[in-house]
Amino acid sequence: MTASFVRGARLWAASRAAARAAARAASRRPRIGLGVGADAIRAVGVRRGVVQWAIELPRDDDTALTVQLIALLARVPRNYAGWPRTSVVAAIGPGLVCTKRLSGFPEVADHRIAAQLVREGASRFFLGSTGPVVTSVGTLGSGDPWAAAFEGLVVDAVAAACDVARLRLELVVPAVAVLGASVEGDALDWTDGESHVQLRFAQRKLAEIHRAHSAAAEQQHSPFVPVLEALGDDRMRFADAYAAAASGPAAWELRAPRADTTPAQTSRSRVRGRVAVGLCAVAFAAALLAPALAAGATGRRARAELASIATHRAEAARVHGNLALVTAALAEVASLAQGRRSSLELLAQLTAVLPEGSAITTLRVDSTRGTIVVLTARATEVVSQLDTIGLLVTPEIVGPVTREVISGRELERVTVRFGLAIGGAVAVAERPAASGAFTGVASVPPAPPDPRPRRAP
Repeated sequence: MTASFVRGARLWAASRAAARAAARAASRRPRIGLGVGADAIRAVGVRRGVVQWAIELPRDDDTALTVQLIALLARVPRNYAGWPRTSVVAAIGPGLVCTKRLSGFPEVADHRIAAQLVREGASRFFLGSTGPVVTSVGTLGSGDPWAAAFEGLVVDAVAAACDVARLRLELVVPAVAVLGASVEGDALDWTDGESHVQLRFAQRKLAEIHRAHSAAAEQQHSPFVPVLEALGDDRMRFADAYAAAASGPAAWELRAPRADTTPAQTSRSRVRGRVAVGLCAVAFAAALLAPALAAGATGRRARAELASIATHRAEAARVHGNLALVTAALAEVASLAQGRRSSLELLAQLTAVLPEGSAITTLRVDSTRGTIVVLTARATEVVSQLDTIGLLVTPEIVGPVTREVISGRELERVTVRFGLAIGGAVAVAERPAASGAFTGVASVPPAPPDPRPRRAP
């Protein structure tokens, strides 16, 4: 018995601590108060009891209320439109909602029965109501209950606009039920379009409401709370929006019914329930099939990766083959370049061994043999000198040896053909020498002067 009592006490203390923590967290979160009147719509952002911004747009009869509310909420600062969604409390002005005390209403233990009676007899409780209405019943403190009849189109417009703006609509209440949070005293005269009401509050809860045919010459109201007084001349215009954001659950008993209280919304709730059950079933089936699906997906990814690797491998093999061909060609070019003799080096050796006074007129060299035409004093001496060059093999005179007189000197023009030694063997070319020919012309040194004296003419 004692142990059960202790456990119960601990659970109660834990629940109270959790409730206090939730209340502190809620007070730190921002909240948007939305005031919907007959002639204007307003919105204020409240965080930690301070108004951070205020927006107002005039009503346009030619534009749907939903469109106007979406335009208003589109101007909400971005830090109020993030995640988690900022909660919105909408206060509907007396021009769009009828609020009255149900004097003489029978006492009903179950609140839902009272709400059903008012909903079914809305035309008798609220005379002059046109179009669909959404009714609510609540007790604002002690005494007879209160009832409110909202225009259904207005409530739907507020909900649709909040959904488009990605804001969480917390509830919709009559403005007269929450305006007590905007004043320090107990009296307020409020005008909404052509509706004029005189409100009296008791501990910031609505106690009396009187409708007037016209606005009083001097509106009487208690001083506004310091937060609204900071707005200056705009304090009266934004009082309903601020009161919606700053009011507490005690003033929300006249809120518009939640989505599960009307038949149409009940059907939507059933649909949501069925969707939730279906999602749970899908999640359970997915949990069962997840290993097989994961294995199949892994296998498909592995096969795709192997196919990609095979493609890359084939491409790499093709590139490797091309590189091998290029390497072989470059090696062949390099070996050919190393095997060729330098024409300048050969010319230098020829110049060094020729007899003094000789001149090379023509030199043709290819990869295997060459031909040289020399002007010299003695052709046989040229052949013997060329035979001393190790690079040349079997130099021999080809063609006739002709005599020419150049600058008073008699010289012999001789053509000598020779082979080129490659790797210690004589290279014999089967094709005539055509490529790599080199032609050089050297000047013959002048003849020495004649020592004999010349006769005068």
